[in-house]
Formats: sequence, structure tokens, C-alpha cells
Amino acid sequence: MKHPKDGQRTVSRRSALLGAAGGMLALGRAAQAQALDGEFGEAPAAMIRWRDLTLIDGSTVDAAAWSSRPAIVVFWQTWCPFCKRHNAQMEALFESAPHAPYRILGASTESDKDKVARYVQANGIHFPVAMVDQDFRHQFSARRVIPLTCLVAAGGRVLQVIAGEMAADDVQSLARTLG
Repeated sequence: MKHPKDGQRTVSRRSALLGAAGGMLALGRAAQAQALDGEFGEAPAAMIRWRDLTLIDGSTVDAAAWSSRPAIVVFWQTWCPFCKRHNAQMEALFESAPHAPYRILGASTESDKDKVARYVQANGIHFPVAMVDQDFRHQFSARRVIPLTCLVAAGGRVLQVIAGEMAADDVQSLARTLG
């Protein structure tokens, strides 16, 4: 290491990295604090305009059925490993409460219905899954993170938007929130 001239300070690589990490942590905390009020300043949507949804299995659930009960809506993609684990947790919740007072909907914005259907089959997903467009998705949140879990009250008001994969205990708490 080269010694500094009189009056000059050197910063070690370790100090620089620690400083950068500290700055990122501070930014992360600020973003987290904003997320408590909504997603980075974005409040959850006032109301969802439910529509008739054709599920992967070919059945249709009409808009009135969706709006009559609370719902947990999870946006995911077939290529996402976090979504795969998250969907397994959602499947466990679905299987543990077959007569729950809420509905669960898996929503994919992918364009290949056959690919999504193969994924659903291969991963043993039994909760309803629909292909949705970006307009439907943006009613819940403008964020593009996946998985994205949304709690919706009966009538369509968005109660909470949760970005990212959730732990098993957190997924189970969703049922207590809506049940």
C-alpha cells in the first residue's frame, strides 16, 4: 500500500465497502418505512374492478363471485424460483382450509397458457389460477415485483400489497387476517 503524503487520508477498501453498505441499508430502511404507508408512496388501490376470470382448468368464475368474498391474489411467473416456493406455501394454505371464507387466486401475466398449465400440473397447484393482463394486475399495484400477494376485502377494496416471497407462518397469517 502506498503511504499518503502529509495531510492526506487514505480510505481502505474495507471502509469504503462498509460505508457503501451502510448507505444502502439506510436507503432500504427509508424505502421500508415508505412501504408501510403503501408501496414507495403508492397507496393500495381503492377498489378492484373484478371481471369474469377463465381459469387454467377451463372453468369460469364470474366477477360477482370474486367480489362477494375476501380474496388473496398472488401474481407470479413460471420462471421465478421464489414464486415456486411461495406458491407451495399458498397451496398449503388452500389445502388446509377447503371451506375458508376467502378465495385464493394465482394470477399469471404470461402469454403461454400451455406453459402455465404445465407448471400448475407439475407443481401440484390446486388453487384457482388465471391468466390475466397487465391492466388487471395494475389495479393492485404498479410494482413489477413477483411474487406479489394482495389481500382484497369482500367488495374489492385492496387491504394490503405484499412484495416478495413469504415465510410459511406469514402465509398462514393471511388466513387470520381475512378469516
